[in-house]
Amino acid sequence: MTKLYKKILFALTGFCFLTASAQTTVPAIISSNQTWTAAGSPYLITQNTLVKNGVTVKVEPGTRIKANGINRVIVEGTFIADGTFDSVIMMDSMYFEFTKMSGGYNFATNSGSTFNYCWFNGRGWGGDNTIKLNGVSMFISNCRFTNTYYTVYQMNGSYDTTLVRIVRSSFESKDGYGYPTSISGTYAHLEMDECMVKNMCGIIIPANFSMTRSTVIGQACYSAIRIMNGNKSYRGNTFVRCNTFKNFKGGVFEAFYLDSFNTIDLTNNTFDSADFFLSLYAGDINNTANLNMNKNNFLFSRQYDLKFSASSTAGIYKTYDLQDNYWGSTDTNDIKASIRDYNDDITIKALVDYSNYRTSVNYVCSEEFTGVNTTSIAKVNIYPNPANSNLYLDFLTEESRIVRVYDMMGQLILETTSSDAHLEFDIASLSTGTYAVMVIANGKTTMAGKVIIAH
Repeated sequence: MTKLYKKILFALTGFCFLTASAQTTVPAIISSNQTWTAAGSPYLITQNTLVKNGVTVKVEPGTRIKANGINRVIVEGTFIADGTFDSVIMMDSMYFEFTKMSGGYNFATNSGSTFNYCWFNGRGWGGDNTIKLNGVSMFISNCRFTNTYYTVYQMNGSYDTTLVRIVRSSFESKDGYGYPTSISGTYAHLEMDECMVKNMCGIIIPANFSMTRSTVIGQACYSAIRIMNGNKSYRGNTFVRCNTFKNFKGGVFEAFYLDSFNTIDLTNNTFDSADFFLSLYAGDINNTANLNMNKNNFLFSRQYDLKFSASSTAGIYKTYDLQDNYWGSTDTNDIKASIRDYNDDITIKALVDYSNYRTSVNYVCSEEFTGVNTTSIAKVNIYPNPANSNLYLDFLTEESRIVRVYDMMGQLILETTSSDAHLEFDIASLSTGTYAVMVIANGKTTMAGKVIIAH
């Protein structure tokens, strides 16, 4: 099972399961601490299995776990699946349910149940919850989810105690179904950083949500990324920064029934190819959400870049400051036509101020790429960033190493082997976008950093 993840975590290549030399049948009740190993793989879940309260199951790198039928692992205790870059834990048709008794993951103490470098291969259609959380927090990092349906599912999260954090993970479907997350609850929090979603349905999110440095491509359903609060007691802040959204079947981002205690911050994002990019409900003129939206790129939309919904009251509106965005054109008539607001319908209580617009695409992100743990970053200086025609890497020492550059789809773009402390790449022919730089030296693969290429 080693050398399984030789590309960055977003790799979309196929995988062949290795034949294990042994297997372990997991009992229905686990009442004492256990460690699951690669040598004992595959671990077979042949019936619903309960990890009792106070019991910890640790899964080592390279382990494979496989469920038959629709059986689940119900966790009242602690379940820690901690793989590595070179030795991923395989989860075949697995479903986990974490009860309130389990406590989930404790971010204050950095302890509890967690998944790191795991590959979940699901069964596709059927509405199953791959990781179901009953009001508990969870930390998921460096994981890959393929052909799952409701991948991370939670309802009724408690305020300030329920947080789902997903970093450096990918979600993909070959047939265009499934949801990366379905998180609800008045005060639930969801954070996604440096993730990729490909060819799936909408990301169902709570009002307290942040997405940074991520790519969502090939959204196959109409549900998009949607915040919808059923009443005006829901308080939440939504931050969507430094992401790329491309090839959506319908719209990208929708928010309804928000009030003055809701904030929506959309900054440094690129929107490309959708029916519309943003759909917002202006609401009561005195109780509308705080909207901060600048430095975004609105490229090709089939209907509108931004549209506000109408109400039954005419003749009053609130002006929204949406300056400092690139609207795909420098013609004010084109920009105006791409925005549906009070100018189009006097019952829409929103008027967009798009003056002082940008005249070219903005590729500079205000968020630093800090998601990768510093212990895994190679000692190298990468410059310039953003880069145009040439990219330079300066190392502290001269030693044999392999340097690879991947795009955000996990495809290997450039590779060189050298012992020089100074390397130069010609990147003039590469497409504009974000790339990951990996370094292999002394048998160890490390993340060197990310670079933006802007021509």
